Amino acid sequence: MAKSRRSRLIWGLDDFYQELIVGPCSVRIADRESKDCEFLSTVGVLDLDQFDCSYEEWILNFREATHKAIARGWPGTPDPSEFLTEQQRIEAAFAERLGTPVDLEHGGRVEMRDQGWVVFTKDVWILCYFPACGWTRDEPSGQNLAFETAAKAMAVSLLAERIELARTVNRENAFKVLGRPDPDLPEIAPTPVVLPPDGRSRLRPVRGSRLKPDS
Repeated sequence: MAKSRRSRLIWGLDDFYQELIVGPCSVRIADRESKDCEFLSTVGVLDLDQFDCSYEEWILNFREATHKAIARGWPGTPDPSEFLTEQQRIEAAFAERLGTPVDLEHGGRVEMRDQGWVVFTKDVWILCYFPACGWTRDEPSGQNLAFETAAKAMAVSLLAERIELARTVNRENAFKVLGRPDPDLPEIAPTPVVLPPDGRSRLRPVRGSRLKPDS
């Protein structure tokens, strides 16, 4: 019986800096690349169309930039003295004395838990990896990152925002270099609107949705 293509993983790389899934390539190559660069990790997918670009395209266009990002110290260190305003430092100190949560400007919050201060988004996702900015649901058995002070947790949250923005821009630029649309972006579909007084129909683009392949 022929094996289904879903019966085994297809190996590649997750480029955290470019926000690209790269492949396919052998697991040996993926492990070697990951060992040489902390912004890369070996990843297995079920379908070839889950790759954003080929390994050869990545080598030609993006590998050098990802390594240079490490060399220049991106994304930086979440130092409260750099990222927090004086008012935010006061709020953090007040929260640390009382053990109360601190609301963040983007709608999230930092909150004291048994293991330390943790970072939430406004949708109640909790930070579990940094600087890769991994988020998970807030569950008792879940893993999350905890910080010694509210100020440090707030600084991490602000830096995480910058990282996510930078990665979004990097991905947009990557697909411009590749010369094809980003499959993760919503498709533009023409939708009719109410007829104007002159009786002629006009179309306007509205955002649709595109589902990512099952992972």
